[in-house]
Amino acid sequence: MKRQQHSGGSKHSPRCRQQIEFKTPTGAMTMSKLTHKRFSGRFALLASLILGFAFISGANANELSDSERAAVEQHFQILDQQQEASDNQTLDGFQADLDSQLEQAEEEFMEGACAEHELTFDSDSQVCY
Repeated sequence: MKRQQHSGGSKHSPRCRQQIEFKTPTGAMTMSKLTHKRFSGRFALLASLILGFAFISGANANELSDSERAAVEQHFQILDQQQEASDNQTLDGFQADLDSQLEQAEEEFMEGACAEHELTFDSDSQVCY
């Protein structure tokens, strides 16, 4: 295998053309391919500077004025009220489910306890007779 390298421009060009020659039983084949530099130091420096400025500009954001701060505070109060109402509604639903399950379990227990003593359970008065 024989390699020949031809420069596509100056010595520091990001592209270079490489020619590779293969010898096969049927004859010689030539294959060309382009190679590229994928990343350079200058590009890395530029990217890090851009990212640095982006972080710095975010850190130096303008402070809110008094009216803006009051509007934000009012918004958070409204959100807190809505969240509290939603939480109360959810808890009320859970409590209602728990109460009905507990009442049903108590009735089943009392019916079983009364049946062991050959009595009948009255759910209205909550007594065995």
